[in-house]
Amino acid sequence: MVVTTNLFGDILSDEAAQAVGGLGMAPSMNYGQKHAMFEPTHGSAPKHAGKSVVNPCAMLLSTAMMLEYLGEEKNAGRVRDAIFKTLGEGK
Repeated sequence: MVVTTNLFGDILSDEAAQAVGGLGMAPSMNYGQKHAMFEPTHGSAPKHAGKSVVNPCAMLLSTAMMLEYLGEEKNAGRVRDAIFKTLGEGK
């Protein structure tokens, strides 16, 4: 765990994402005692909307983490399996 300001946390998470294939592959989760939030590390990337150029894996992996958090482990596994199968096929 690293505790830092928002600015430096954002920089560090972007740099760490490069180790797993870039921002398009990095999900994130913030949670406390009562609430949780799940999102891709790269955010929403609205400037790329409708262009079919953004990797959706980070959003889908964030969704899988949310499903696990909600107790839906089987469905989380289905999402991950679909991602890994698609990537394994070179798509």
